Amino acid sequence: MKATQFHTRSTINLETLKNGVVEDSQGNLFASEEFQWNADEMSILHSGVDTIKQLYSGLMDMDMLTDITRVFDSGFGQFIDLPDADGLLTPFMVTSGRKGGYRFILINNEIGITILVQNTKVKPELNGSHIKIELSPHYIINHSASDVQNIMDHYANQIIYQTKHAGTAVHLCTDFQGIEIPHDFDRQLTSRSRRVVSRTGLSEIDIPLLASRYGEAQSFLFGRASSLQFALYRKDIQAKECDKMHLWGQIWNDATDRHLEPSYAPDKPVWRAELRFHHSVIQELGRDKGLELNSYLDVSTMLSELWRYGLQNSYRWDMNTKYIHPSWQFLIESVFIPSNQGFVFTRRIKKTPGEGNQKNIGLAYGNLLSIYARNRFTLDYCMQCLKKSGLWQDLSRYWAHKTGLYDESHLIEHFIREDVERKLKIKRIGYGIAA
Repeated sequence: MKATQFHTRSTINLETLKNGVVEDSQGNLFASEEFQWNADEMSILHSGVDTIKQLYSGLMDMDMLTDITRVFDSGFGQFIDLPDADGLLTPFMVTSGRKGGYRFILINNEIGITILVQNTKVKPELNGSHIKIELSPHYIINHSASDVQNIMDHYANQIIYQTKHAGTAVHLCTDFQGIEIPHDFDRQLTSRSRRVVSRTGLSEIDIPLLASRYGEAQSFLFGRASSLQFALYRKDIQAKECDKMHLWGQIWNDATDRHLEPSYAPDKPVWRAELRFHHSVIQELGRDKGLELNSYLDVSTMLSELWRYGLQNSYRWDMNTKYIHPSWQFLIESVFIPSNQGFVFTRRIKKTPGEGNQKNIGLAYGNLLSIYARNRFTLDYCMQCLKKSGLWQDLSRYWAHKTGLYDESHLIEHFIREDVERKLKIKRIGYGIAA
């Protein structure tokens, strides 16, 4: 990659205005030939580690492997209990891990821990890389780097002997607002990679560049998973689709600017820049500096350095052939990726009923009405059952959004009752469900 120049950064000296602006490596004014940009236009809402994947090598505990196999063979939706760091039993659902190169996957999405067990490329009785533990954002953001490493080591030691850290992959991210991302961003990014994918509705495929463009571009992916990938996408859209606004909305609401004023504008797009480092890339970078980077705790001391390396040396948005885009320079120089994140988010956020999960509400509501119709429940009894089903609060809020009657609970119940009556009639008469 041919290097482009950085802009000179300055700040206004309010105490001695006669000096105008003062050069400042962290200043918000970016200036170059016939150009100026103020970083106040851009709001940083969050920076941190989005995903951790810790590899372990060792010898399989054959008794534990037998237990996991027995649970898996008993059918879908079965669980195995593993003690957590406090000795409390934690349930993990056992599923197939074949697609990921492992025999089994132990999943607990509620706490955000996934354990891949027994590498299919290594015989179980041989020492090898048999365990990979993946942590999701809502677990990482609640714990310090040392706590994260300790809990991963704790679970790994329950499944293998002679446990050894074999490498760590990390995804680093920053969420921001205030910058308009062009539709042809994939053409403007200077990159070592030739593999490019953009998403939101297919409209163009460029075979020579291995690039594809999808409609009004809202998601871009550069590079391969086995190396260093870069993703730029609309995090607000993705969070709503995955029903995670209760997590990210709270984090963004807590963000402030340098004047300690709220930064988040709910009516504006939130973009996420994400660097996905494969464990082999991290190990190679470490060797170049004479470092052994095999555990997350090792890597956590150099997260900001990895962030700057990725955006400056592998994926860089240039304004032209001479200068880097000032917003990219700002992301490189002023974004700090914290190694200890436990202080960022210390309480469990309760989901707001009916927000971001409308699809699930609709499916549950429809399924319940089908059951009621099949059992020939009366309308009054259906309403009683709905109120006791655990769905009522979500359903009421959904209808409040739909009708705009936020403070009229009796009217909302009236609309729900009418809808139930209509749908029961359709299911009984139109589809013969009660026949």
